[in-house]
Amino acid sequence: MRGTLLALLCLSLPLAACGKKSEQAFSEKFDQNFVSSCVASATRTGVPNDIAGKVCGCTIAEINKKYSARDKLTMSESQANPIMAECLKTVQPPAASPSS
Repeated sequence: MRGTLLALLCLSLPLAACGKKSEQAFSEKFDQNFVSSCVASATRTGVPNDIAGKVCGCTIAEINKKYSARDKLTMSESQANPIMAECLKTVQPPAASPSS
């Protein structure tokens, strides 16, 4: 019974007291889900798949630099949007200047 309770605690609170391994597993799963959802959302609005993949990949990389796994649990869209906007700037080719 005690072992079952401990296992349930680890499953229900992946970042609490179960160690760095659980935190890493959560973070990896979060990253996969974020990128998958981000790409799907972007492509539904007409963004080419390769561009969406680059922007979403850049965004999660920057999120990981800035936020811990615990922070990602409560991250809001308003925190991710500015990061995504910066990544979009690095992926989009510069606009061609008009010819005279």
